[in-house]
Amino acid sequence: MVNNDASIIKSHVDQVFRDAAPQRGRLCRNPVVGGEWLVGADPITGQKKEARRALLAREWFYLHGPMDAPPLPLSGFEQDELRYHDPLGHLVTDFARSLEANGWEINGHPSFEEFARGVLASKYAPDFTRKNEALCKRYPPKPLPGIGPGQVWRPEH
Repeated sequence: MVNNDASIIKSHVDQVFRDAAPQRGRLCRNPVVGGEWLVGADPITGQKKEARRALLAREWFYLHGPMDAPPLPLSGFEQDELRYHDPLGHLVTDFARSLEANGWEINGHPSFEEFARGVLASKYAPDFTRKNEALCKRYPPKPLPGIGPGQVWRPEH
């Protein structure tokens, strides 16, 4: 990711937070990833940092994920909307939730293809994806150490 992309994302995040007009003492929703914080009691810097990291992950996924995949869903609402849309959407949502659980850190996280293959080999995956012939042909199941409940990948220590 070049610095210009990061500065564009930073400017965008600053603008959407200004547009959300958080007022001191009010419970506000993060306009990018959802989640709530109390203005004045909880620092906004952490909310903005998470939003920037999530948007960078979405951009990375756009560049390196499957060309026919929907955009990486960042908020719980976006994830719920996509989760049962189709089997590929379900895998993309699982990937997003795994990235989210890892602080939106794309470095060190398995690629989407590795992740999809690992999920399809996982006992935790629902039949909706695990037994989908088209997905299994596209992403032949291969165990991925670190995949756990909820299809969240965690680095093994």
